[in-house]
Amino acid sequence: MILLRVVQGLSVGGEWGGAALMAFEHAHPKRRGFAASFATAGQPSGALVAGVVLAIFALMPDDQFLSWGWRVPFALSGVLVIFGVWIRLRVSESPLFLEEKDRQSRSVEKPKAPIIEVLRQPRTLVLSFVALLAPFLSFTLSGAFGITYGATHGLSTSNVLFVSSAGSLVAIFAELGFAALSDNIGRRPVMIGGVVVGVASVYPFFALLQTGSTSGALLAFSLINGLAIGATFGPLAAFMGERFQTSSRFTGLSLGYQIAATLGGGFGPLIFTALIVNNTSDVTPIVWVVAGVSVLSVIALALSTDNEVEAPTAVTTGPAVTTDPAVIEPVK
Repeated sequence: MILLRVVQGLSVGGEWGGAALMAFEHAHPKRRGFAASFATAGQPSGALVAGVVLAIFALMPDDQFLSWGWRVPFALSGVLVIFGVWIRLRVSESPLFLEEKDRQSRSVEKPKAPIIEVLRQPRTLVLSFVALLAPFLSFTLSGAFGITYGATHGLSTSNVLFVSSAGSLVAIFAELGFAALSDNIGRRPVMIGGVVVGVASVYPFFALLQTGSTSGALLAFSLINGLAIGATFGPLAAFMGERFQTSSRFTGLSLGYQIAATLGGGFGPLIFTALIVNNTSDVTPIVWVVAGVSVLSVIALALSTDNEVEAPTAVTTGPAVTTDPAVIEPVK
């Protein structure tokens, strides 16, 4: 299981960046936030389906669930592999990528490896992953740590999984909505607001879970998923896409995202557990940690600068050439 989880993590490391990038670069310049958010919203969508299926099987007697019941949801996920392969066989390169590829073919200079281009701009990379640290801490709270915390404070495993799934449903629509808002007022104002709300949500989140009631847990997960996660993860893909040039965007976007996911999402549960190991009811140390990291994220967001990402100047799609991004057809 550990080996499969590592392989899954490596796969997601490339999957999210590629999916977000394809949506970002295919979209109209004024709708890139909304378009790219569908890749990010795929995470709570998957969590919703997985949580519901797992919650159903968790209704089984404990001995049956622990011996074989938990394996069935994993086996069912194999169906999605077929769907994923089908998508990959049909997807086309983005107009922006084709334009960049054409430019490089006509250039006398040998193109540099994307990782070299990204590392030559350490300020952009550092600001990018620091900006995402606070969002990933909120994501950690609503994910594995929040589920475990709820299960140890009076909620049954099945109930907390259903409630967490409901929170994922809220996150899907919140991410799409806040991403559309970022197309109108900018990525950074929306994300900074989400980080601030994320800090304010920590204490109420734990207080509601400590009640041990299903309604309290539902409100807790809806609060943090709808506001903190929705406002930060919704514009996130477009925000990252606008940090890097087309030639190195895939590498920069994926690297910044995964560093933040490792530090914030990976070490977050370990840090939170260590902080409350002696008193699970006193979450004040967690609040201070989230607040401190959030200050760093707000500063990074404020200092981040966009790279101008315009529509392709000309994209060849068979015999015709068009410059209107609203009518560009996929290149087969």
